[in-house]
Amino acid sequence: MQDQRRRAMDPARARWLGVAVTLATVVLLAALAALGYWVPNPPAFVLLAVVFAAYAGGLGAGLSSALIGWLYFSWSFSLPGVPFRYSEPDLDRVVIWAFATPTMALLVGVLRRDADRARVQAVRAAAAGAVADARISAFEALQAAEHRYRTLAETMMEGILILQDGRFAYANPGALELLGYAFAELRGQEFAPFIHPDDRELVRERHRRRTAGEALEPRYDIRILPRVGEARWVQIANEKVEWEGRPAVLTVIGDITERKVAEQALRASEERFAKLFREAPEAMTLVRAADGAFLDVNDEWERRTGHARQEALGRTSLDLGLWQQPQEREAMLRAMRAAGSVRDHEFVVRRRDGAMRRTLLNGVTVEIAGEPCWLFILRDITERRRAEEMRAQLAAVVETSSDAIILSDPELRVVSWNAAAQRMFGWSAAEAVGQPLTLIVPPERQQETRGNTEQLKRGEAPSAFETERMAKDGRRLDVQIGLSGVYDAEGRLQLVAGIFRDITERKRAEEALRASEQRFRALVELSSDWYWVTDIEHRFTFREGEILRRMGIPPEEDYGKRRWEMGFLNMDETAWAEHCALLERRAEFRDLLLERRSADGRVHWATVSGRPLVDAQGRFAGYHGTGRDVTREMEATQDLRKFNVALERKVIERTEALDAANRELEAFTYSVSHDLRAPLRAIDGFADLLAERLAGVLTGEAREYLGQLRSAAARMNRLIDDLLALSQASRAALAKSPVDLSALARTVAREIGARGGERRVTWRIADGLGALADPGLMRILLENLLGNAWKYTGRKEEAVIEVAGNAADEIFVRDNGIGFDPAQAAAVFEPFRRLEGAQHFEGTGIGLATVQRIVERHGGRVRAEGAAGEGATIYFWLPPERRRSSR
Repeated sequence: MQDQRRRAMDPARARWLGVAVTLATVVLLAALAALGYWVPNPPAFVLLAVVFAAYAGGLGAGLSSALIGWLYFSWSFSLPGVPFRYSEPDLDRVVIWAFATPTMALLVGVLRRDADRARVQAVRAAAAGAVADARISAFEALQAAEHRYRTLAETMMEGILILQDGRFAYANPGALELLGYAFAELRGQEFAPFIHPDDRELVRERHRRRTAGEALEPRYDIRILPRVGEARWVQIANEKVEWEGRPAVLTVIGDITERKVAEQALRASEERFAKLFREAPEAMTLVRAADGAFLDVNDEWERRTGHARQEALGRTSLDLGLWQQPQEREAMLRAMRAAGSVRDHEFVVRRRDGAMRRTLLNGVTVEIAGEPCWLFILRDITERRRAEEMRAQLAAVVETSSDAIILSDPELRVVSWNAAAQRMFGWSAAEAVGQPLTLIVPPERQQETRGNTEQLKRGEAPSAFETERMAKDGRRLDVQIGLSGVYDAEGRLQLVAGIFRDITERKRAEEALRASEQRFRALVELSSDWYWVTDIEHRFTFREGEILRRMGIPPEEDYGKRRWEMGFLNMDETAWAEHCALLERRAEFRDLLLERRSADGRVHWATVSGRPLVDAQGRFAGYHGTGRDVTREMEATQDLRKFNVALERKVIERTEALDAANRELEAFTYSVSHDLRAPLRAIDGFADLLAERLAGVLTGEAREYLGQLRSAAARMNRLIDDLLALSQASRAALAKSPVDLSALARTVAREIGARGGERRVTWRIADGLGALADPGLMRILLENLLGNAWKYTGRKEEAVIEVAGNAADEIFVRDNGIGFDPAQAAAVFEPFRRLEGAQHFEGTGIGLATVQRIVERHGGRVRAEGAAGEGATIYFWLPPERRRSSR
């Protein structure tokens, strides 16, 4: 009341105080912005100052403060360097605040004026002696003012709380919505339980420090616990006030959960990149483009060069003496500055210990803190080059050998296949190279092959051995194999060399000799089987054979018994009933499997075959037949069944592990895609904004730079799309169904033609092309093949693109474009590989690599043919059992 009297007695002082507060607020906010400090929601502070000025000094002070606020908004939202000019969103904000500020000043000023008038009336009434009426009028005016303040609080988006002794005395709708309670549930409750347990000590500490008189930042961040859902981050500010005649704390809370989540996501993204950089299996460096100095190197770079990270930072590769030929570095730097990237630059690195290593370098330009930098990836190809030289030396020997000589890598994929191998096994070198060596290995010999390879990896050379292999036509070949390994300097297995000699004829001769010996032995021992006879009642009258005695079953002990009375182990009543029904029909039976335990406790398996026996008059006289001991075969079958069960279990376990790895790769792919696209969109957006807003002041060179910037961002975005398509082609589950490739090719051709503008292109798409394949992957395959044909025929006046099949059951896409050197046919499928002439055409070098992945996923193969300036043809083939005509 004393303050109100002082304001009533000195209105000029109150008016200038409000204006001064507004001016000071504007100056402080401008100064903080100039110093780079971030202030949340600055217009809200200005609005509060205007409200204070209107309340303290009346309508005139409020409108004066509103004018100051409007000038601040107009200046702060202006475009950089262009006062009072705005972007479309900022213009909307200026208009909103320009309307809101005087409106609030008018509202509060009118309310203040009404309150002053009420007080004047109350004073006049008091002078007349109506003390009771004056008190009533003052009380009503106070109620009206309180109602207006409540209305203002309840319309604010921020949460507003009044706490007395730490308990809820008031909460506006914004606070109630944030907490998820009605005010009736909160009244009188303590605020502390709504604070996250991890933040309660922070709040108590701030309360102690403020009580001790320490100056603290007005706002700070904590988490609160709403009724439903997870904890929410809020920014909180406290101020001491009076509420209903008692001391209280005014608390303003603003929800900042989304900002916190974004900050955490940014930190996680930066940590993932740092971990990927440090732990990458390839040597990686980050170099400042301005002077070529190292900003960072990873652990693999330190291992490969012998230089420590601290030794490299701030210095150049030339300072460290890494280049055997320094002029090669200058050529690489010129390429980086000209194109922004470099691909497959091969050079010799000098390690710290003086050793020379051949290295393949790839680099791209990145921006860090607004400064252009270069990210380089270095791959050691020394051993690969040595292996290539060794293969060249062996090639002449291999091709002239009369024995089949096959070279495979440690993973048993064929890398060399000589003419003798083609004659022996039937597959040509083109068909065999790249295929697994198990192509010629019978299923039962697969483990033998893997065991030999593991022995070679340990440095042990297996002795020559005899085994079986398969020809293309399914024939089994007896071969003698000699194996040896080709190792690198560190003793790691690089190649497996196998020499195969066909000994089929020799084996046949040996087998014929053994058969002759066995027949002779059988005659000597009477028979390796036993012979039996039953009467018309199916009782045994004769059983003889040396094999029965070796099994421990005397033949004569079963005379007079029926077969089902002899104690076999594996035949139940139903099985015996079926066998008896067969005998009643007097039908022939073969290979009836029986299990019996001999007197010494051993279990024996036997197969019995029989046919009806008739007398001279043609009457049924019983059965006769043979039995055979198959105990070893059954035991082997049981062992094989156990092995298959164990193998299936291992396959399931490895499949589950592979599924988990694919899920992690997919998450990583999504993360990389998201993290890379965000800065690209920002680059493109800001470049477009600069071009639009500074169109009148930009020079032609500046506009060209902006165009190059947007073009680079677009190329990077296309590269991300191509990488994701390649990942999808490698990992997506196949959902095969009949696909009409002819119709699909025509659809893709129409889409390409619609995007490509006016060109004279003749499409020749054959009918009846079809496959049993994944429709989505087949569309990606055709989009890449037809898109490449369209692109590389762009300089032809009369372009021709053909899709058809050939006699080898291959489907091909042929064009008359720029073509390529036939020696580079295999390289066209390497990711990011751009052949000579292709650099003048837009692209990322991923398309044909994606095609190869799709075809291999379906079990097929792909190849390329072409000639420089005469066009190119890409062939792909699917296995016959997976191919089907769509007609």
